[in-house]
This record gives sequence, structure tokens and C-alpha cells, in this order.
Amino acid sequence: MAALNERGSEQLPYEYSGTSLAHLKRGITERKWVEACSWMESRLSKHHAYRPRKWMRPDPMPAKASKAVASRFYQLRTGRVLIGPYLKKIGKRASDICWWCDRGVKQSREHLFKSCKKWKFQQAILWAEVRKKTKKRKGRSRYPSSLLKKSAAQLCWTS
Repeated sequence: MAALNERGSEQLPYEYSGTSLAHLKRGITERKWVEACSWMESRLSKHHAYRPRKWMRPDPMPAKASKAVASRFYQLRTGRVLIGPYLKKIGKRASDICWWCDRGVKQSREHLFKSCKKWKFQQAILWAEVRKKTKKRKGRSRYPSSLLKKSAAQLCWTS
């Protein structure tokens, strides 16, 4: 908080050197988080009191992936991905019909993973990799949503 100088106007508590206010705020936030993390580490190392429950721990495989890949994974997992049904639900589209193919079918995770004509090449790669990782000889998983379960997530990010 700024103090008042002898003229009654605000005075900054430091020498202003032309740095933007946004930059200064970001620096303060970064220092705050460093202090908070070090405090938390010291508390946990001394007392070992807090251990998150198994269901609260993040899935380690998406956590190791890039932010863009992990974000898309969690969007697909929760059903809040930018495809027809969700866009229709939030009022961004009038229809939930697939805009990639002209077959007039509802755009869903299952449709995009299995039968959309636009993504045939990518689907072949995906299912070949799933078969390789799960050691299944032929056929696809009945439901692509099974790929989004925790155990299947490990398939995607391990090599």
C-alpha cells in the first residue's frame, strides 16, 4: 500500500525505475509462492501430518505430459471438450452434428475416436498403438472412453 508524502499525494514504497506495475505484481506473486512452498515443505518434513488420499493425487502420466496434452486429456476425460454436444449445451452451437464429416451423426468422443472420416489416419495410429501397448492382436476397444481411464492414460505417455 502506498504512503502519502508531504504534499499529500501517494508515494511508492520503493524507487520507481520505469518497471510496469504488472511486472512488479508478478514478481510479488512469484516471491509469495516461493515462500509458501518453502513453508509447506518445512511443515511436511517436520510433522509428516499431511498425506493426500489416493483418490486426491493427480494422475502421474498426464502430469508428466506437456500442458497442452494434459489439458486436452482432462477435457476429454470430463466431457468438457470443444465438440458438438458440449458446444450445444453451453449455447455456442445450434447443433451437435459432426462438422468434420457429412454423415449427419452426433459428434461424440466415440465418433471422433472410431468412425469420423476426417480422422481415419489418426484413428489407425491411435488404435495400433493401443493394441501394441495392451498386447491385443485385433479389434478396437468397445468404448474409447476406456482410453481415458487412469490405467489407460499410462499407455499414452509411456514409451
